[in-house]
Amino acid sequence: MSGDLIILGAGGHAKVVAELAQLQGWVVQGFFDPALPADSTVLGLPLLEKDPFDRPAWMKERAFFVAIGDNDIRWREFRRLIDIGVTIPTLVHPTAIVSPSATIGAGSVVMAGAVVQSEARVGEAAVINTSASIDHDCAVKDGAFIGPGAILCGHVSVAEHAFVGAGSIVMPKAEIGIHAFVKAGTRVCHGNSKFAKAAIARSTGHDE
Repeated sequence: MSGDLIILGAGGHAKVVAELAQLQGWVVQGFFDPALPADSTVLGLPLLEKDPFDRPAWMKERAFFVAIGDNDIRWREFRRLIDIGVTIPTLVHPTAIVSPSATIGAGSVVMAGAVVQSEARVGEAAVINTSASIDHDCAVKDGAFIGPGAILCGHVSVAEHAFVGAGSIVMPKAEIGIHAFVKAGTRVCHGNSKFAKAAIARSTGHDE
């Protein structure tokens, strides 16, 4: 799939997503981020001056991708796009390895060097970051974020909007709960109730 693409978000995560999209053949027209001045540029590309959600007919003529690190904001904006009915691609870096039996939902991104193994399932608007490893039969649910270099061993379940920090190791059959926050470098074992419980901490500001 290719064509014109608008990126929602303009931080560090959005830069990586934009360059990945270009490698897949998308023509990135620009970014939208109301937190930045309208005359700003990102990677030499413009920021949209007008809120695209005020022009739903215009939005339907091009594709959009939400490149925001914060899980809750990313999911909210993704659902707004769904409600309008615009095209939302799935982005996979050419150097990522994705099993033909794995599934990856719309609005999700698999970054450079990541691996998604046999019958793993990645939901919608999820992030599989640089060099992360998702082993066989894992389930990464909607809106989840797997940080750079994190390792999910076989049969791991990561619930909706959970955050697994960079370099973490999640052992086989472990469960990460809804909105759970696993700090970078953490080792999570099967039966660790701390991480299986929902909302042990809220994920904020993962844009960089």
